[in-house]
Amino acid sequence: ALETTLSEETESKIEAESAATLANKRADQEAAAKRSAQQQAAEHEEIAQEEAAAKRSAQQQAAEQEEIAQEEAAAKRLAQQQAAAQAALAEQREKDRILVLANTHPMIQAVVSGELKFYFEPLPWYAATGVSTGVEEIAQSLSEWDPHNATMRRVYSASDADLVVAWVKDYGTHVLGESIYKSHIKVGLGTENCQSDWMAFDPDTVKKVLWHEIGHSMGYSHSPDPTNVMYYITSTHFYVEQDISESIASGWYMTFPLCELGEYWYSFESDNTYERFEIYVLPPGVDAAAVYSGDGLVYADCGAAGIANYRNSCNVGYGASIYISPTHYYNGVTVTGEVISLDEPVWPVMTWDESVFEYEDSDLLYYYDLFR
Repeated sequence: ALETTLSEETESKIEAESAATLANKRADQEAAAKRSAQQQAAEHEEIAQEEAAAKRSAQQQAAEQEEIAQEEAAAKRLAQQQAAAQAALAEQREKDRILVLANTHPMIQAVVSGELKFYFEPLPWYAATGVSTGVEEIAQSLSEWDPHNATMRRVYSASDADLVVAWVKDYGTHVLGESIYKSHIKVGLGTENCQSDWMAFDPDTVKKVLWHEIGHSMGYSHSPDPTNVMYYITSTHFYVEQDISESIASGWYMTFPLCELGEYWYSFESDNTYERFEIYVLPPGVDAAAVYSGDGLVYADCGAAGIANYRNSCNVGYGASIYISPTHYYNGVTVTGEVISLDEPVWPVMTWDESVFEYEDSDLLYYYDLFR
């Protein structure tokens, strides 16, 4: 019984020790697992902190990049504003430069503004009959012209005009008109004849000279084409070449040289029908004294004797003259008359010669685009 009891106690002890060992082992395992879990948690915390730090760094970098981007955008906007301001200033300066040109260049004025206002001074009293009609025809032609879609408008005050036309009694032998700074035109209405007497041009001459000078104002220089209105020489014709009023004493005679060769029309009359006269046309070189004595040569069918008025035409050579003397030796005569050349110049081509246009089309198109 004692042995049985000891054996049981031994077994119980062994079982108890085995259970204790197992419990200790389990406790050690649980402690190890706890330590591992704590270590993992610490590692996860460290990773989380590192990620949070990286996130904060990324956010800070993003904020810095945004600030830099905003600064660059502001600088770009400023540069664009400055560039736009400089471009606007440059454009305004260019416009101002062109407007200065336009003040004295009617063609440029027409292109930049879309309108050209022109003014014709009233004609003076000494303009020939019919000139006013010719001037109105030129004004109408100018009004109907539309260079680069510009409107040509006549105004009635010089202060409102871009192109001013003035009249001059006599420019002299070699100058018929003048374009001053292109915006102001002066046109001669007559000149001296071969007797140094001022005589008015006929309407066609004034029209040609006026259109020629307007052509200069609009940018056309002299044409090499003698048939064009812009040719450097303009053929002129007097309305009346000589306007004569003379008292011729009895026993005397007077001659009136004709300025050119060709056909002339002439008309004379006595102030008193009782005072009659003889009139002849003398060929070049004929002595008037010989005609007076009845021996000189005269053009046939170009004169008459014992008349109070006479009208005729005669084709003469260069240097011919008209001879007049009183019919009665005891009575003088006062005659009035006029002499007109019938050989009118050939009418030119009135369209301005485009080959002598001074402006470049590209420049005018540039002005057009800049202003209109």
